[in-house]
Amino acid sequence: MPSSNTFDIKPIHDFVYRYVHDGLFSVDPFANMNRIASVTNDLDPDYDTNYNMDALDFLKTFNKESVDLVLFDPPL
Repeated sequence: MPSSNTFDIKPIHDFVYRYVHDGLFSVDPFANMNRIASVTNDLDPDYDTNYNMDALDFLKTFNKESVDLVLFDPPL
């Protein structure tokens, strides 16, 4: 069950998907290889994300109260 990619752990994956796919606008500032959120970001340009920015700068691009859900799983 332990995994460095938290959203690949089945119970966590199922829980998150239940909310993300209810039409909520979601963002993931540390997406890594996950594509769960509506908009994804990772500092590493080797990951296929919408943005490759510092996480805080990424989050600042969204208007206040425009995001329903933030997936937060920072790297170790």
